[in-house]
Amino acid sequence: PPPFNLKSYMSKYFNLSISLTDLYASWSRESPTIFTPEISSNVRGVRVLNQDPWETLLCYLASSNNNIPRIHKLMEDLRRNFGERLLRIEGEGGDKKAD
Repeated sequence: PPPFNLKSYMSKYFNLSISLTDLYASWSRESPTIFTPEISSNVRGVRVLNQDPWETLLCYLASSNNNIPRIHKLMEDLRRNFGERLLRIEGEGGDKKAD
């Protein structure tokens, strides 16, 4: 398999190729009663993730009646037990080492 490219992966995951200005304008056109100028000014930087549907479903189910630290722990446990390791970050300094 080709080498893992973290920058490319993160760019695709966060949909960085999509202009936020265009995205917000689209939301305002499609849902003007929901995506008002007031809301638009308070969600700067909000993006639609290009998240795997299965991961999205699991996060949604885990989020019901939970707090953020518990949801994070649940997702970490699922990734650790069933996911494929792409990157390991060691130490407090954030030293990155590929597996």
